[in-house]
Amino acid sequence: MGVLNPNSTDYVLVAVDISKNRHDILIAAPGKKRRRRVTLMNTFEDYRRLIDLLRDYGCPVRIG
Repeated sequence: MGVLNPNSTDYVLVAVDISKNRHDILIAAPGKKRRRRVTLMNTFEDYRRLIDLLRDYGCPVRIG
């Protein structure tokens, strides 16, 4: 398990717009000026793809 630092401001911020068949994701990474948009279908493979994508940033994630 990782160590949590609640005072850190270096979070990847993720906004999720949920719908029945697909989900629109907006990702704001620390140090980046542009946000990344991702569309996922409601499948296990796409959820796994999102998890792998967020792990690649290497910092804590806040999802809302």
